[in-house]
Amino acid sequence: MSWITTISKFKLPRAATPKQARALFLEVAPKFKEPPGLMRKQFLLSEDGTFAGGVLPLEGSAQCRGLYSQRTDWHDPGALRRSARHRVFHSPVIVDNESGDILS
Repeated sequence: MSWITTISKFKLPRAATPKQARALFLEVAPKFKEPPGLMRKQFLLSEDGTFAGGVLPLEGSAQCRGLYSQRTDWHDPGALRRSARHRVFHSPVIVDNESGDILS
């Protein structure tokens, strides 16, 4: 199996506290339950609150392509989404401490 992990990052219009970011993330979080092949989504906020982003492990590259080509409403406003930078990585081994498994 060849998993893919994407990491996205975008600059916020103004610095956010962890509490403010949590409220924003909770608004969009349910949308990340839908995409096929998305294993989980970890929302990120920089220590200084000026950048946000996410880490998304996916089941494969087809799911990765679908994730970014089909959905356009995850981040609001649209300017944040357009400014996001996405990096894509192969994830040949995953240590899952919740299940106790090492996946490869």
